[in-house]
Amino acid sequence: MKNLTCSCSQHAKIKILIKTIRKKDILPDYYLKKLDSTFKSDINKIKNGPVVECADTDNLCEVFNTPNMGRGVRVKRDLVKNLRVGCYIGPIIQDKDYTNDENWKYQFQYIFKNSSIDGSTEESIMSLLNHSDKPNCDVEYEIHMINGIEEIHLTFILNKDVKKDDELYIDYGRQYWEHAAKLGIYKDIKQKLITDFFKKIDSNYNIILI
Repeated sequence: MKNLTCSCSQHAKIKILIKTIRKKDILPDYYLKKLDSTFKSDINKIKNGPVVECADTDNLCEVFNTPNMGRGVRVKRDLVKNLRVGCYIGPIIQDKDYTNDENWKYQFQYIFKNSSIDGSTEESIMSLLNHSDKPNCDVEYEIHMINGIEEIHLTFILNKDVKKDDELYIDYGRQYWEHAAKLGIYKDIKQKLITDFFKKIDSNYNIILI
């Protein structure tokens, strides 16, 4: 697994943040005002959790073509609940207004309010997981050791046992779908197939699978 790509100043901030989390029960207001709400909820898990290496995703998962949602990710063999299957890896971008960015679907909120990981470079296949309202993967922050450097990663962890060839899903979250709706992209509320997918309505009100 590669290191997260970010500026030297970001690396320094994250390094200091890791040390601060370990030493203090309550983070200073300076940090709390800047942190994303999801990261705040995971601070105690990070503080008390182990420092681990990233999952060997290539041996656990593979990319495949889904019936109606383009590419997806499935498991290569039976896997058990609570297993780490991968991390969301890519360049860290700051102050990014992704309203008109064609890669907005691959930008995952990361630690600070103004930072995201851009998964469009596909450094990790976790960027290709599709959405489900009943996902089999949860996303949690963890401290991982990469090439001798401690980094805070968005880790994909199974919340149930899965069987060989099962597709992996996460919940994209309310914020994602609120933004998608502004672009005319909606979840299909009548979905009855195995794969949850969303549709786009063009200017002529024709429904297009994307």
